[in-house]
Amino acid sequence: MRELRGMRWGQLTDGERTMLMSQAYVDKDRIDEKTGGCVVHFENGLSAIGTIRKEEEQIIIDIGKEAKLYSEEDE
Repeated sequence: MRELRGMRWGQLTDGERTMLMSQAYVDKDRIDEKTGGCVVHFENGLSAIGTIRKEEEQIIIDIGKEAKLYSEEDE
């Protein structure tokens, strides 16, 4: 797998986005209640800024095309 750190979400292939989202999680205590803004964490140690919302019985996580993948080392 290629190095994803530093890449923008929109630069990833559909397969890479699907793989990351299958392992995504959000810290429930750190969601902005007004905007749904959150940090989406992935099992590979990378994170991205996104939003989360609930539609009916489904949780939707959105990550914009310009969101950059980073690790805690980058902070």
